[in-house]
Amino acid sequence: MLNRRSYSLLAVMLIAAFGIVTPSPAAAQNSAPYQVFAYLENRVNGALQGTVLVIEPAGITQAIPIPPALFPAPDALVSEIALSPDLRLIALWAMNPATFTAYPAQIADLDAQTCCVGIPTGLNTPIAYDFAGFDPSSRSFAMAAVDDQYEGRLIVFDTASGGTGDAFPPIAILGEEALWARMDSWQADGIRLHPNCYACEGVIEGEWRIWNPRTGAVTAASGEYFVDFGAVLPATGEALTFAQHPAYPFNPEEGMFPRPNAVLYTASGAPPSVFNDPAANAAYPAAFFSAANLDLSDDAESITWVNDGAAFLVSDNSAMWTLVNRDGGQQAIPVAPGSRVLAGTPDGWIAVGEAGAESVEIVKATNTPGGITFQSLGVLNGTIRLISAPALGTSLGDAPAPFAAVPQSGQSAQAPAAPTPMNPTGVYVCEGVAVPPRLTVNGIGRVTPGLPNNIRQQPNTSATVIGRIPGEGVFRVINGPLCSGGFTWWQVDYEGAQGYTVEASGSDYYAEPAS
Repeated sequence: MLNRRSYSLLAVMLIAAFGIVTPSPAAAQNSAPYQVFAYLENRVNGALQGTVLVIEPAGITQAIPIPPALFPAPDALVSEIALSPDLRLIALWAMNPATFTAYPAQIADLDAQTCCVGIPTGLNTPIAYDFAGFDPSSRSFAMAAVDDQYEGRLIVFDTASGGTGDAFPPIAILGEEALWARMDSWQADGIRLHPNCYACEGVIEGEWRIWNPRTGAVTAASGEYFVDFGAVLPATGEALTFAQHPAYPFNPEEGMFPRPNAVLYTASGAPPSVFNDPAANAAYPAAFFSAANLDLSDDAESITWVNDGAAFLVSDNSAMWTLVNRDGGQQAIPVAPGSRVLAGTPDGWIAVGEAGAESVEIVKATNTPGGITFQSLGVLNGTIRLISAPALGTSLGDAPAPFAAVPQSGQSAQAPAAPTPMNPTGVYVCEGVAVPPRLTVNGIGRVTPGLPNNIRQQPNTSATVIGRIPGEGVFRVINGPLCSGGFTWWQVDYEGAQGYTVEASGSDYYAEPAS
């Protein structure tokens, strides 16, 4: 008989989930490897708690608690998080909602669960930071900082020594126009950054410069671009931008920027479209236009590269998103209202949906030969945000085929395909599990007669066993359910041992309600 297994994970509250279509085990086995890192935040008795989630094709494979001391105050508003490549260190900064200043940025050790090392800035009263994050070796950390006198610094901190660092005036690195800097990732050749100001019209699109703090070298013309109202594909440099294209019907109402009516496409190595100049945008092809929505300026509108850059997803708060392929074909994607995209993946994307009061459901969408399939990875108590996503586009080669332009008649090149049908029963079922959950949060469960259930520390069957519940042993359900590795898991408390135990796999139950 199959051994019962479990693992430990913070969070999770079961709410009735929206219907999903789960992929076949074969489809899951063909998923390309990837890792999405997300931050789960909730409050317990008024105190902030956080967890780093590692999402892979098999599901949520790690749930790493964040040392509570990293949160500077119960009412702190967490603004940014960075993880070291070796997953040992985490950096965080948060805003003080009463003073509108920034608490000191700090680094904690996730392995040792110790906290904290403050990052010195040499500034008076910092009001904001922008992280470049850790270098590829995890030995250094970089960020930009600005204080209440609008003085900035670029900080490079030595995590190996645990307390030394250098603070550079931005003008010395970026020139006179730099009060501080907008920062992106720290890669092998240096840090991506761009001159920026504060309390003014900050930079929202442009070309990255590359600063190597080891050598002091600055590359002003990197050929790599960024745009806030869109998305850039990391491996190819192709850009998608929400903008107003004059060849299509548009909303003439005035706003801060001309109201975007299309998604414009820019090939590799070229500046993104000028979203505030409709006349200039006439030179760019429109990869997406919908006569049903002539104003794409809503904050909920987003563009996400998916399927390793073979497609992109236009999403908002509605119950229908649009998947756009490079050949111009479109597919309507039905989702639960209030859902949003967390990250694109090599074979689809990860989305987050509302699952009740202060709870969210993580859903994996996978592109298979039979169409888009959906699998719930779990219902989590709290809010979730992206820390980092896989760099997509490597499978496209050096010269990817551009996206087909929408005909200027305003009609899409290919009529949207019929929506992928959702699970008509609305039953929450994990991949590899043919039976629905029966346990409930705050309920009492018991192991079915026979072999014991393991309690494990992490969401995979190779995680450390921290306890066992004997056959017919009774336990309290804390949170759940969560899908991982073909099992349905629940967080439980058995005689003071808290971890995760398996409820079901295949068509078999290994735990059940006690009454």
